Amino acid sequence: MRYCLIFMILVTGFQLRAQKILLDKDVGKAYKHIEGPNTKSFRQLFFGTGLVLPESSGIEINNLRSGYFAVGFRQKFKILSFYSIGCEIGYNALHFNLKQTDDKSVPNDIEHDKEKLRFHSANVLFFNRLNIGKRGNVIGRFIDFGAYANYIFSTSHYTKDKISGYIVPADLSEHAEIKVEKFQRLDYTRSFSYGLFARAGINWFAVKVTYRMSDLFKEKYHWPELPRYAVGIELTLPN
Repeated sequence: MRYCLIFMILVTGFQLRAQKILLDKDVGKAYKHIEGPNTKSFRQLFFGTGLVLPESSGIEINNLRSGYFAVGFRQKFKILSFYSIGCEIGYNALHFNLKQTDDKSVPNDIEHDKEKLRFHSANVLFFNRLNIGKRGNVIGRFIDFGAYANYIFSTSHYTKDKISGYIVPADLSEHAEIKVEKFQRLDYTRSFSYGLFARAGINWFAVKVTYRMSDLFKEKYHWPELPRYAVGIELTLPN
């Protein structure tokens, strides 16, 4: 009987001690630092690439050789369960491969084997996001739409031609077969551009369409414009 009493006291004391630990535990701490794509605020790094679409009017381009590359940082803010807003900052490299035709006039009427106009810019973008369907703490399916603005900090005009019998300067002993020229700081291009965009995706993959509203050439030159539409894909790095 004495041993039974001692055993009961020990068991009861252990239970009371265990209950005390549970009562002192701050359960809220376990949820204080939850992060993820479906939380109130979320950051992510992304990469994008795509093609410029040709247009019936304006400058003719080789569309499969004209496109862009982009990298940026995105910040999203959750407003409602199905609606978020956000902004992006990043870098964009846009290039147009110009077709060489008899009536070519931009940026001059000289025909080349290969000719490109390149635009490097820093950009900012604002978007609205509509989430589709139920999801957990993941990106899920979504549709984005919004506007962007670019500061074009570098432009260049690149040409490449095959030549025969072209003699390089006398201090070199070899002959050249290809002539490449690159002109920078073009005075006929604008420093800013802006436009609209739409994007649809699921989790870390998205398809994006952009429309440039502004002109790339200065008005005083009265040149036809470069194509305004582009379509591409974006990959978001999971974190």
